[in-house]
Amino acid sequence: MSLPKSECTDSRVWKEANCPNGYEAKHISEVRVGDIVLHPDGNERTVCAENFTRDPFMGLSLFGSSHKSGLEPVFVKLLPSPRATT
Repeated sequence: MSLPKSECTDSRVWKEANCPNGYEAKHISEVRVGDIVLHPDGNERTVCAENFTRDPFMGLSLFGSSHKSGLEPVFVKLLPSPRATT
């Protein structure tokens, strides 16, 4: 079953995803350069512009994975606020 595009890109859909602690589930289109994502091999990777590709058939991909054409969430590491005081 595929979701309509408006529902796929709505971040509320991903709030119910089973996220590891310290990560937030996002749609692949919401991932930005500089984000730290949890790669399927279990390692954390920092996203740069060269990691994104667009295929006319599969759509946007990150590190060569389309995350099931946008139906599977990408786990992005939650970083502390830059304004946080120590």
